[in-house]
Amino acid sequence: MQPRRADLRGAALLLLALAAAVAPGPPAAADGGGDAGAVPVPDAAPAPAAAGYCAGEYADDLAALSPAARGYELAQPQYTFCIRTSAVYECPFYDADGNLRRVRRRVRAHGTGFVMRRDGSDSLVVTNQHVAEWPAVTDAEHAVDGVPAGCKRVSDALRIVDGEADTYERDDIPLVRVVVDPQLDVAVLRAKAALPVLPWKFGHSAALRERNAVDVRGFPLGVLRTTNVGKVTSAYEHDREREWDHDDFVVDALLSAGNSGSPVFAVSCRTRELELVGIYHAAYDQSALNVVIGIDQVRSLLDTLKRAPRRAGA
Repeated sequence: MQPRRADLRGAALLLLALAAAVAPGPPAAADGGGDAGAVPVPDAAPAPAAAGYCAGEYADDLAALSPAARGYELAQPQYTFCIRTSAVYECPFYDADGNLRRVRRRVRAHGTGFVMRRDGSDSLVVTNQHVAEWPAVTDAEHAVDGVPAGCKRVSDALRIVDGEADTYERDDIPLVRVVVDPQLDVAVLRAKAALPVLPWKFGHSAALRERNAVDVRGFPLGVLRTTNVGKVTSAYEHDREREWDHDDFVVDALLSAGNSGSPVFAVSCRTRELELVGIYHAAYDQSALNVVIGIDQVRSLLDTLKRAPRRAGA
């Protein structure tokens, strides 16, 4: 699912020379641990990114990613997953004789999730709250496509599937909610399966600046796993739309419904490795701009699996 907002090569030669001379060490695992089953790269001192790509903490071009880190990424098992979210709504209505009747409407959508760490033999999957939860009751502020206002949710389900066209249910992986935060638009789900863990460490979204390059992994339209790239067009926006109350940054990567919950990466100028800097969650109407939840404010929820107290003014 993807909510809509009502508002918003000379340096390459230097990079090749540096890459040939020095190979970086192995990327660190994401904060919180977990074994991604990765193939380690050789130990070596980190190499500086090409000066033309870096003027801060993160690079302005994905070409700053080191050859060793690129090879490490290609060796990983897929760590993003398509989440199918479905619900049944009961809708009251009056028939032609004036009798009160009820009809049930079934709805389905798809989003993206990624495993932040293992919990015993289980996996903890991160996605958006709007992927993990359907509105309890439909109204003007909580609309559901194909369901009129005034309908009540009577059941829902979350599963990892191969994609939108997947109709074989026996290999689906059920998910249950562990914690959801509507203000952050973030949810953590539990899968009773040992899934590949995000192999990159958490970064610092506050260090992003305009023109930094981003790499987004997800399932646009729920159709297939893709990688989309773009630039940070605005490094800060405070999002108070709907029930949201969190800090975002804006990117111009080509994203769509189904990308909700996708991990967003940037290239560290220090290590020349990918770092998780945000979680994609919404788009501006009639534009190519998309908003990403900054990872800094999500760390506490992911570490403790508890919602923070409601923020003042929310």
